[in-house]
Amino acid sequence: MGVFIGYESALEFWRSDHALNRPPLTRALPSANRTPERRAVESADFASIGIAKRPVHLMIADTASRTRSASAPCHVATSLPPTGLFVRAGDGL
Repeated sequence: MGVFIGYESALEFWRSDHALNRPPLTRALPSANRTPERRAVESADFASIGIAKRPVHLMIADTASRTRSASAPCHVATSLPPTGLFVRAGDGL
């Protein structure tokens, strides 16, 4: 499962030089009952895509997908954005 970055962390990405390369759009969306893997989130090199601040805010589809982590708080999207709104910022991101 990919990690969907949202909120303040997504803004930090879009303000970075990495976003100037205009990463490719993806049709992927957060999936219900799919918890982001804690190891994958904690080992991800967010700085390489322009996100230096912690915690990194994640977007999830429902409360069942929430995981408790001080380094990556999960925010439930009350309604998911349209397909094609996210970009692939990096491997698994």
